[in-house]
Amino acid sequence: MLDLLTGIDKDTPLTRDILIDPNHPVTKLMLLTYSMECFIYKHMNNASRYGDVSKIDSLGPYALVLGTIVREAISNREEELDEK
Repeated sequence: MLDLLTGIDKDTPLTRDILIDPNHPVTKLMLLTYSMECFIYKHMNNASRYGDVSKIDSLGPYALVLGTIVREAISNREEELDEK
């Protein structure tokens, strides 16, 4: 899984430009991590479902990044459909 980040400067700030690029290794890693249904998936879903604000400090940044990736993908898809 970390092979996705080979050759990537890990000190580079995480920007919106990185997150809106579906082919960027960081974006792929973020989506892969969530889709593996590991502890992140379980804890994020439970925190969202039950409004567990104690998870904001630890999972909030990841949720924000994931939300940015998903919103951009939806927006791009809607634009593609409008062009047809």
